[in-house]
Amino acid sequence: KKLVGLFPGDVDALTLLGQVYSQAGEWENAVVVYKKAVECEAKHLGCNFNLAVVLGKMGRREEAIEQCRATLLLDVKNMTTWQHLSHLLFTSSNYAEALPTLLHLTSHHPPSITPQTAAMIATCRAQLAESSIPPATPWDTDMTSRNFAEVEKSTKLRISTHPKDVDAKAALGQALMNLNRVSEAEQCFKEALKINQKHVNATYGLGCAYLSQQKTVAARVCLEKAVKADPYHSAALHTLGNCLLETNPWEAVKMLNRAIAVDPHLTNGYFNLACGYGKLGDFEKSIEMLKKVIDLDPQHDEAHASLGIVCLDLSRHQEAVEYLKTAVSLNTKYSNLLEKAEEVVATAGPDEGKLPNEGKKDPTWAHHASECMQCHARFTFTNRRHHCRNCGKLVCGPCSPGRAEVDGYKGMVRICTDCKQ
Repeated sequence: KKLVGLFPGDVDALTLLGQVYSQAGEWENAVVVYKKAVECEAKHLGCNFNLAVVLGKMGRREEAIEQCRATLLLDVKNMTTWQHLSHLLFTSSNYAEALPTLLHLTSHHPPSITPQTAAMIATCRAQLAESSIPPATPWDTDMTSRNFAEVEKSTKLRISTHPKDVDAKAALGQALMNLNRVSEAEQCFKEALKINQKHVNATYGLGCAYLSQQKTVAARVCLEKAVKADPYHSAALHTLGNCLLETNPWEAVKMLNRAIAVDPHLTNGYFNLACGYGKLGDFEKSIEMLKKVIDLDPQHDEAHASLGIVCLDLSRHQEAVEYLKTAVSLNTKYSNLLEKAEEVVATAGPDEGKLPNEGKKDPTWAHHASECMQCHARFTFTNRRHHCRNCGKLVCGPCSPGRAEVDGYKGMVRICTDCKQ
């Protein structure tokens, strides 16, 4: 109290005093102090959340709910706030809002999936089924289990009785997309957006439908709208990043990093991010992302094969062969790649034919380059980089077609066109 008297605008002091009042059960005093702290610093996350908690303790649930929503505007990823909001809505018997809040919480924060939250979700659904207010997403179980035919049936039945249910139309569109009925899905998403033009899932779904039909510009517009409406929509961020890979790899990498920040278990997000770093010539980062894919999905044959290709590109031949052997054990379509890698190792040796401590001093090797040092073509997974064994430059395949004997190496090794001339 003395500290607050000396420094009335000190938010940290006000927060501490509010916590003391809360622990002592002096709720009214705590509310006054926290409100003063919020007046001093409106964007202080802790004060806003603590105020919501105290209001809830006092039974002032409506005020607490509004305060939780204000806190989420400051940090929409704060799962503690989502959890408190879902509890407030549930205890207020506001099942129509509690259900989607609980579903959002459990889908974005797996540790919150407990017997208690499962019971709350079941209660919400049961209460909504008995009332005139329909459940928000009665088909989510079928969607999760990828039973898209059942989703189609349930959503169409729903729409027949509630033609303006935008969630049902968006879910139907998603099911149709998964059933490869893209034109029908596109129509569903458009109908949903006529009802609510700001519906995020419908906007995202329409972007996916356009992308499936190679309408890249229209797809990008929709996906950017979805990301703007919900900056933490991991699927929209991932799809937008994937859409930008060919035209703007820098922006693609940015979007894909945002996607995996929201959903750290997004396997395809890491794989596409590896492709993005590969297009930028950052192969070490690409390897890091591909290893993350394998950590999440050890059976991901394409990740093993891609790691083999990148390691081969970096002259890490033994690693390349091991990764490609694993890829072949998972999918025989990579057999040709493995044969080529084994040929390279057999002809050049594990370290490109280098004889240790023999011959002339090594050239100064270039270690980082995103493009060929001769023709300036950008390095990618297909346009691989190579070291000239004579001058040490990083060049592409077309700029290093020749082989020659170089002091300090055994046999014929790769040299660039400048050194060959």
